[in-house]
Amino acid sequence: MAASYRNFITALEQTPWAPRNLTTTPQREQKLMQKMQISIEKLKKSGFFASFLNQIRTSEASFHIHKVTESEHKLKMVIYGIGSIESSRSSELQLSLAILMKKEVDWIGSLF
Repeated sequence: MAASYRNFITALEQTPWAPRNLTTTPQREQKLMQKMQISIEKLKKSGFFASFLNQIRTSEASFHIHKVTESEHKLKMVIYGIGSIESSRSSELQLSLAILMKKEVDWIGSLF
């Protein structure tokens, strides 16, 4: 049993990621872009985001962030395992937060 499990895991690790749904249309992409724009605007107007920005802009947090970014000036943000923004509200909100942080905070550089 252990050997077959290891073989399964090895096969998974060697299989490159590919999207499950390869079919897309301009209409579908447009709908998704509109959905994201609405999500970003709602999050931007929320009390959560205002509080979040306030917390990361406080003198203590800002001091530590600028200390880390001294050499590069901007941090690269890597987003792992975000999931499907089309079918998951959590994924949609995570991406919205990352996009807003990129727009609103001067120490975030590229998003990956």
